[in-house]
Amino acid sequence: MFFKTKKQEPKVSPCDDPTSIGNILIELGFITREEFDEKIRKFQEAKIETLLGQFLVIEGGVTPQQLERALMRQVKMRNGGIDHDSIMKILDVAKKTQESFNKEVSRFEKFTELAEAKVSGK
Repeated sequence: MFFKTKKQEPKVSPCDDPTSIGNILIELGFITREEFDEKIRKFQEAKIETLLGQFLVIEGGVTPQQLERALMRQVKMRNGGIDHDSIMKILDVAKKTQESFNKEVSRFEKFTELAEAKVSGK
């Protein structure tokens, strides 16, 4: 007897996800890739039930204010109007111009705000 299995979509590694908290913290300059990788190793070894961001604050990797700023950016990127197609375009521009992803996101956000203000007549 054969069973049909649902085809699993490949999971995106946090390193490949520009909206992961680690990548955002790194892009904002709050932690280096090396520091982050070390904290991730400790986090995995600790096997404690806490969120990664909380662990980073406890371990002194980032401040609560830095984490809050990164989380706000993450929410905005994931839910606040920057859709997948826009993220892909921003990534393409960032690669071509050698700029950071988050710098390009900031430019995109400013452009979007200006366009919305113009449309609404503000």
